[in-house]
Amino acid sequence: MRDDAFFLKEIISQCDKIRSRIDTFGDDEEDFASNEVFQTSCAFHIIQIGEAVNLLSSELKGEHPDIDWKGITGYRNIIVHNYGGVRIESLWISITKEVPELKETCERILNNP
Repeated sequence: MRDDAFFLKEIISQCDKIRSRIDTFGDDEEDFASNEVFQTSCAFHIIQIGEAVNLLSSELKGEHPDIDWKGITGYRNIIVHNYGGVRIESLWISITKEVPELKETCERILNNP
């Protein structure tokens, strides 16, 4: 779990950075939709989350099938390889709903190995 703990902490850190961007730019979907810097910053951190998820052990992922690990890495791939095709509404939902849930889950896994 040592390596997994490192990558779980990295995921949590990236989630915190997304929260920081929301605190800086505002918690308004319309502002998000009109601010490319806000969008790009959050997308970067989602990419980093996807990278860290890729590095988690298969064992840990298998122990937590309730988390859509493949979906997380898949979304990372969509952003990296087809950013123009990413719907802003989808990115907004990710950063405001899914990222906080992922952070909470990763913290729970770390605290209950």
